[in-house]
Amino acid sequence: MRRAIPLIVLALLAIGFLIARCDGDSGEAMKLPVADTVREVEITQGNMAAVIDDPDIMAALIHEMSAAEDTGRESVNDSPAVGGAVRIRLVVSDSESITVFAYFDQRGLQYKGTLYLEIPYQGIYSIDAAFWDSVEQLLRQT
Repeated sequence: MRRAIPLIVLALLAIGFLIARCDGDSGEAMKLPVADTVREVEITQGNMAAVIDDPDIMAALIHEMSAAEDTGRESVNDSPAVGGAVRIRLVVSDSESITVFAYFDQRGLQYKGTLYLEIPYQGIYSIDAAFWDSVEQLLRQT
């Protein structure tokens, strides 16, 4: 019995570690460029567009986006097949940019359902719905 107790404790610790590991990060972090390497950010939704070149605003936007959590779902298209998606293009150079799409789940904006960020062929991430407000504010400023 004395031998069984340490083994049971070790087994419970191992199970707890595995559960914590699975519940934690479900995948890789979103691969975004370092803020000071981004030359401009282009935001487009429908016929509205904004180009941001203010380093502080770009850094704040990238910082917000970096809080997104991996959903574990794959991105298998050039763009998501949902209406109302916002296209955010982080331009690093003439030949290098990263495009991120922001969109709500099927319940839509009026319900403030889950907000997703999707980088084509990289992954789908969930982010706090407050990010949408930041993007809309930037679109209205221009």
